Amino acid sequence: MSRSPVLSTTVELPPELVSEIRTGHARRGFLSKFERQVDPAGMLTPEERQRRADAALREHMSRLGQSSGQSRRARKVAADA
Repeated sequence: MSRSPVLSTTVELPPELVSEIRTGHARRGFLSKFERQVDPAGMLTPEERQRRADAALREHMSRLGQSSGQSRRARKVAADA
């Protein structure tokens, strides 16, 4: 069985570069969603847009963590009952 071309060409590269090659496009698309969310008209300076996008990303991740915690607590209560 032959190896994937991506795997065979990235074997000697540092892990962070391999990660960028494999998931960079998707990661950039995910992060650009927050830039479009905070500046739909494109009126902000790039620095301000990035600052607000970073804050929106942190808020998003915080909500995910909160939701995850609530789900885990609910499963634990159901399992203990």
